[in-house]
Amino acid sequence: MQHELTAYALPFQVCVGEPDSLWTSASRATHPTTLVVTPVQLHKRNIETRLREQARPLSSLTSRRLRGVAEDLLEAAGEPAIAADRVDRLVYTADILAESNRPAYDHLAAVIGEPLSHHVETVEQVRSEFELVTGFHPRRMEKLADAVQSDARRASGPATIDTLDLLAGVSQLHHDLHDHLTADAAVGTTASRLASETALLARAIRELVADPDIWAAAYPAVEQLAVAGVSMLTAPLEDLLCVVATQTDTDVHLYLRTASGPAINDHLARTTAIDAPGTQEVFSWR
Repeated sequence: MQHELTAYALPFQVCVGEPDSLWTSASRATHPTTLVVTPVQLHKRNIETRLREQARPLSSLTSRRLRGVAEDLLEAAGEPAIAADRVDRLVYTADILAESNRPAYDHLAAVIGEPLSHHVETVEQVRSEFELVTGFHPRRMEKLADAVQSDARRASGPATIDTLDLLAGVSQLHHDLHDHLTADAAVGTTASRLASETALLARAIRELVADPDIWAAAYPAVEQLAVAGVSMLTAPLEDLLCVVATQTDTDVHLYLRTASGPAINDHLARTTAIDAPGTQEVFSWR
């Protein structure tokens, strides 16, 4: 059963529970009119299985992962790019941490352990977690910093300082990863390599804001964007939904799971729009 929850400030629809409207809107079509985005391949297979069980046609739907959407948009913008995988990030991160003398890394080492180059996997995990929450967008990082410092009695406490040092260190690392990947790009390579899938999506969002026509160029027949199977709403995904909903003629629907959906919807109801979505910067507080 589907329950539609109203988040008045949002430019897209949020539904918690079974995506009934997705099943009923499936129809025969010469070209797909609904782009279905799922976090993992399993969700795509589940949707296709459900449609077959209900004897619904699949021709009006086309499926992509978020990474694929980002790649499609960047290709349409004439700025093709791919994301570095985790193995490459670990190699580059080890080199950066071993060679750099940035103060931000000294503070990061004080939290995670010294020498920092011996804790590469932990650093990558922390980088990834902060990236999903903030997208390394300056306003979101500021809001996070404000939140951890909101209690004046603990503003100078070890936990607060550690959190701010982690954010400063991994946002600097994300920036340095970008620089190293750019510097090491093979001669003649047409597609640039970005630090992560989230960075790829952020770049695509910036291009879409600059030129909304690339959405129609990538998906000329698509009338609806449906994101399904989400159990965690990342900052870049939220930005993509808002930008597509406000900058294009596409209807946007976010389908959430029954268990985690209400909490995500509550978060969305309190969310305010940010300027320059897709922007990634370095946080500094010392």
